[in-house]
Amino acid sequence: MVTPHPVSVGIAYGLLFTENLNRIDGEDGKELPLSPRHRIVPSLSYRENDLGISARIWAEYESESYSDLTNLEKTRNVWLWNFKVTVVPAALIPRGGPQWLDRSLAVGDHFEVFVQGDNVFDAESPDLTTGLALVGRASFLFGVGARF
Repeated sequence: MVTPHPVSVGIAYGLLFTENLNRIDGEDGKELPLSPRHRIVPSLSYRENDLGISARIWAEYESESYSDLTNLEKTRNVWLWNFKVTVVPAALIPRGGPQWLDRSLAVGDHFEVFVQGDNVFDAESPDLTTGLALVGRASFLFGVGARF
């Protein structure tokens, strides 16, 4: 039996071993820069099949890492929050509804519009050595997609 409004929860974890093996004095055996050891990505998704709407919220956690080859300075750990909402407009047309409307969408259920936000709370993780940000600023994307 298919649940009409399924909610799903997910989590991903990554462990990265980044020993520097370049045989340069002062760097060999240290951690590679800008390579966090731990990465966690929890997510929550919701799909409303009758209306053709889906939403996903996910976070990305990266632990602190070194910002230089000699492992003298560390970056902060950071949480980034993201979302994506997708709407399939063809799902809003009643089946057996106006034929001209079905024909005008030509791509049927394969057509979608979406809005996505990345790093929506504008978290920052500065690189201590250069002063440049390692994480992009908050950004939002609006788009149209098609799947065939």
